[in-house]
Amino acid sequence: MLRLFTITNAIFVAVAAELLVLGIAAVTANDTAMFWQYAARYSARLSFVIFAGLLLYTAIYGFSTISKDESKRKILRTLIYFFFANHIIHLIYLSTNQVVRNRTLLKPGNIPGMIAYGVVLSLPLLLNRGLPDRRKQTTLLALLLLIGAFFISFYIAHLFRFIPSPDASPAWVYALFASVLALLILATLYRHIMDNRITRLNAS
Repeated sequence: MLRLFTITNAIFVAVAAELLVLGIAAVTANDTAMFWQYAARYSARLSFVIFAGLLLYTAIYGFSTISKDESKRKILRTLIYFFFANHIIHLIYLSTNQVVRNRTLLKPGNIPGMIAYGVVLSLPLLLNRGLPDRRKQTTLLALLLLIGAFFISFYIAHLFRFIPSPDASPAWVYALFASVLALLILATLYRHIMDNRITRLNAS
């Protein structure tokens, strides 16, 4: 079973899932502009599911336990590459949607999003160095929290209509997504703090 958790499979599944997203967008959209709008939106929904799964995994096992178990490290690496590959494709859809609507991505309001994308792209680099010590585990946690904070702020902005969007989703969708991520972030942070406390007690 663990043989399925590879970087290659993670990228393959991400591409397959995003092709399915394009198919769903093609069925539901009435024109080219809405096609790319839906593609970007459904791709973002997929990113939410993957990221929520990643946070849930780290909340259940904790970085300390994951770093000591090769099979758990393999699963974590696969999840991160799955999220990484999916987010790159999402960026392509999002950029195409902006071009179709004659908008530019390079504007001050998009700076937080650009930072978040940069953080996502840095995850594999950190992971390739392993997670042998608490400093690197804490760094990875901080990056995930930063990504989570962007997701939540994005959902809240949509919830209160700070971001204009054609054919926007119902408000409860954004409220649900923000709430789920907030709970998962708290659970992951709590697990990390407790693991560090146990490690210090055992060392004393």
